[in-house]
Amino acid sequence: MSRSQGRPGRRAVVFGSAVAGILALGVAGAPASAVPVEDPPAPDVLLDVTGPLFVVTRDFADPLQRPAEREVSVVVGDILVPIDPAAVGEAHSGDVFDGIVAVPTELALDLSRQAARAVEQADGVPLDGASDVGEEILELVEASGDALDVLDVETREAASPALTPLAHTLRIAVVSPAGATNGFATEAATDLASDAEAYWWGQSVQNITELRGPVLHYTSAYTCSAREVDFWVEALANFGIAQNLNQFIQGSAGAHVAVLLPAACENDQPLGVANVGDHAHDNGVSLVVLGQGLDRTVLVHELGHNMGLDHANVALCDDGAVAGCPVYEYAAVSRVRWARA
Repeated sequence: MSRSQGRPGRRAVVFGSAVAGILALGVAGAPASAVPVEDPPAPDVLLDVTGPLFVVTRDFADPLQRPAEREVSVVVGDILVPIDPAAVGEAHSGDVFDGIVAVPTELALDLSRQAARAVEQADGVPLDGASDVGEEILELVEASGDALDVLDVETREAASPALTPLAHTLRIAVVSPAGATNGFATEAATDLASDAEAYWWGQSVQNITELRGPVLHYTSAYTCSAREVDFWVEALANFGIAQNLNQFIQGSAGAHVAVLLPAACENDQPLGVANVGDHAHDNGVSLVVLGQGLDRTVLVHELGHNMGLDHANVALCDDGAVAGCPVYEYAAVSRVRWARA
């Protein structure tokens, strides 16, 4: 459990009567109108938000030139609320966030009349993020994609069950985005899964006994530039998984869904993206852009994020060196302990 202070949000400036009087006098007897007085900036809207975290890491082809990026959201109902990653440090998906976030006033301009009135009446007191008004505000935040400042936060680690051997499933979606074609064959996708299974069977000290599942080909409703969340939600639906994305990643059944995109998407997507789980058997989602000579390495690496492994000094090796790559490392902050009693 940790308690930390985030970056302060913008504050309204209140001028005392003496300062206001000086400003009104102007300079050397000039009329007051000669010295315009700008209105103070409006204060941020404060929300009290509680929910599990959804942590995603993005890996790029040259990590020395462009280090991995980390994005963190709080799950409130069906809403993903992006927040400043620095506010929660090394938190993993599933950890519980309880804190105050600052929503820039300009995002609240499109609120309904009822919600706007509630914000005005709150007068700086944090509103409940789970209320109707709070959810209306958070939906605008999600649509903007802008990470919110966190003013005060408490995080609690998700409960981690004992590690016992488990057969994982790996559903692979070979996706042709709108306007692009993905010719990756089912056999090639199955080979990727077999390589990943062999790697994680050894790395997990046989705690991951299997890592296999169906391969599905389909044309997406989204272009290469879509959010990875959109591809993941679409994949869950196409595989017939009834849970929404937030519910799916909270599970610990060792279920993985990997979206494989064609090389045509290399300028629109990172080399690989995945959520960072909390336990070796957590469910997870990932996305890999094919055709960069790193297909096996990237898929194996992203699956490791699903299993709760974070970054250390990562460098990607060619596909022929996955099993023994000396710099293919994850961070020591991982909560995964592979040793078996």
